[in-house]
Amino acid sequence: MKNVLSEKGENSFFEEICKKYVMIIDDEPDKPAVRSLRDALTVKGYEVDIVDDPEKVKTFSSEEMCNYPAIIIDYNMVNMYGDALIPLIREKNLFAYLIVYTGFPNVDKYETLKKLNILGADFWAEKGDTATEKELFVRVDYAFRRTENIFSPLHLK
Repeated sequence: MKNVLSEKGENSFFEEICKKYVMIIDDEPDKPAVRSLRDALTVKGYEVDIVDDPEKVKTFSSEEMCNYPAIIIDYNMVNMYGDALIPLIREKNLFAYLIVYTGFPNVDKYETLKKLNILGADFWAEKGDTATEKELFVRVDYAFRRTENIFSPLHLK
């Protein structure tokens, strides 16, 4: 886990955030959909860190979590569902753009999406759905533009 503030000092936060760190939280990182997502993000210039156990999020500091303007989480994990994970992330990083990325077939998708939105998720993408996967990349790019605006040197003065 990178800790940009500790390693580089507070003045370089903006420069480091421009390195485009993305966190993927998925208990099955070797599945084709997750590998494909990681590879596609890497090709687009993102540095991707994969967390294979959602329980590990509890051990990360706020400083560590704030290094990730975009966090992509699987909804259906063995140790924890996405609706339990989102508040843990929000507690440590209010600014992250949270994307729920899952292949979990949900009968009542509307109610689940409403619940995840209330908890703080920003977007839902289905694994294997080309349209939402394309939109996922648009949303990741947006997360970095938004973060650059929030943390730009002009706003920090």
